[in-house]
Amino acid sequence: MDKGKIGERIKFVRKELGMTQDEFGSEIGVKGNTVTGYERGSRNPSDSVINMICLVFEVNQTWLRTGEGDDVFIHKSPKLGSLNELYSDFDCNALERSFLDSYFNLKKRERYAFCAMLKKMFPALSEVIGSDPLVPTWQDSEKTEKQSVQIDIAELLQKPVSEMTDDEVQALKEEIDREIDTEKEAEEKSSDSSTATGKRNVKKESEAS
Repeated sequence: MDKGKIGERIKFVRKELGMTQDEFGSEIGVKGNTVTGYERGSRNPSDSVINMICLVFEVNQTWLRTGEGDDVFIHKSPKLGSLNELYSDFDCNALERSFLDSYFNLKKRERYAFCAMLKKMFPALSEVIGSDPLVPTWQDSEKTEKQSVQIDIAELLQKPVSEMTDDEVQALKEEIDREIDTEKEAEEKSSDSSTATGKRNVKKESEAS
């Protein structure tokens, strides 16, 4: 894989999202200067980082890895069966159906931005809901009942993001987070070891002279 090419694609994704390198790096668990290295081709993103980019920003993994295909982003389509049941149960009118269809066709980041705007316009929302409206409901449920979800991570990585459940997405994100943390720790240890070796060599040279 040509490092420069995938770096260009990462830069394209970041620019499309309107994010700085620091903001982009923060979302995937790396530093801004690491993102700079990816984009310039001086650093090669690990599989964990690539997986995280695809998961967090809903990027087509085949396109990001190879450049093949025209679809950069994966747009999740709503589960029509579940929505239709909801519309029927609550006797939704045409305007409500149209609004909900449009809302659930938005990407996660776009839905969050929309909710943030509503929160700013209507501060009383927190009182009505009884909690911060921007906190995902799975976090609220975690506080009251810790649920263990058995998921085959290796198998899940072969599954398109658009077909994953919320639990699967969360489990995969946590696993990739752990992998990235492990990689960063190994990199820091290697860097510390190299620095220590360099200092010992300098000391020996100084003593010899």
